[in-house]
Amino acid sequence: IRNYAESQRYYELYLSKYPNDLTFRSAARAGIAACYENQGQYAEAASNFDMAYREFEKGPLAGDYLVSAMRNDLAAGNKEKAEEYLALLSEEFDGTTLYNRAARLFAEKTVQ
Repeated sequence: IRNYAESQRYYELYLSKYPNDLTFRSAARAGIAACYENQGQYAEAASNFDMAYREFEKGPLAGDYLVSAMRNDLAAGNKEKAEEYLALLSEEFDGTTLYNRAARLFAEKTVQ
């Protein structure tokens, strides 16, 4: 059984206990976001993936957090915000597999 509330509590405790560790703070934020996503709370998930990105914008998982924020905004029906993430991904990761994957996902989810 999944206990998302308990998981989120521990991630929040970590955030308050280690305010200066950017790598782990961004990972904790992403953990909170994943809890929301798995519960179908996509807007909250997108917001937390965005916070994970902003915690450590040059971190090794920054692009993945942007893609995750975009994916969740699309699931929440926030196409405009998702498009902003895609533009940021284009600026930061154009020509990479990460960007290509994000662009494909955006196209698949927004085709009318």
